[in-house]
Amino acid sequence: MGSVRVSVTARGKGTAQKAGTTTCAPAMDHRLTKSTVVKLVTERVGFHSYIITARLVWINFGGGGMNRRKKYLVFLGMLVALVASAVAVAASTNDNPTTLSEYEAGKRAQQPQTPDLAQAEAFGILRRSRNIDDEVPAQLSSILASSDRFAGLFGANIGLSRHIGAGGSNAWVIPGDGAICFYATTNQHPSVPLAGAPSGGACQANVGAIQGKLSIESESDTMPGIDFVAGLVPDGVTAVTLELSDDTRSTVPVTENVYAASARGHVSGVAFDVLGQAVAIAP
Repeated sequence: MGSVRVSVTARGKGTAQKAGTTTCAPAMDHRLTKSTVVKLVTERVGFHSYIITARLVWINFGGGGMNRRKKYLVFLGMLVALVASAVAVAASTNDNPTTLSEYEAGKRAQQPQTPDLAQAEAFGILRRSRNIDDEVPAQLSSILASSDRFAGLFGANIGLSRHIGAGGSNAWVIPGDGAICFYATTNQHPSVPLAGAPSGGACQANVGAIQGKLSIESESDTMPGIDFVAGLVPDGVTAVTLELSDDTRSTVPVTENVYAASARGHVSGVAFDVLGQAVAIAP
């Protein structure tokens, strides 16, 4: 899926992968206790974990006084419960968001009622409770709603937005249908329009957002020589490095998965590490 830009006096863009996670089950004894069963049934790391968990459940029936038939029936019941849970978890993540060609053919994305599993796992800002400060101001909400692609292609739900003030700006992270939208502005009072304030928005499928490639860049005639950049990065990234066209660099802190800064000169790149892997993007 391509990115979409929504801006007033701005331009924005983002691009497209989630690092894999390996989880090892802890060593366990062979006694089937209530706490062991609860731990096994509620362990939800990924589909392969369920397979491992099912095998561990069977191993736990290796001892004790149950006859083999009774052990098998109990194991089968637990396995069915585990598979049902796995299917429910998988269903909470949309790995196939609406494509541009599907959108142009008339298909419209479904707005989610909660951030999906992949989004919540990658971004702490989407795991915290939403409060009144997270709401998108009415005038900005109208601007975003005026773009059918915002909701129709990406399924962005403004009712799930999270707000963060960072780098002298205001930014909103808005979950969608297998995608995330992002909007940032230098307007300190976004409930009141400010002509010429560098601002911009972009949407990106989960795979790109999770890799840290969802960002915007904006310049304004009212602030010549100033380049405003902002973006979303996954948990674990505490700072990004802005690379300017004159080969100078500056470090920008990350607050609740968001970085934002106004730099003098043109920002040619943003660099950071995700799980020890270097990432460099052109905002």
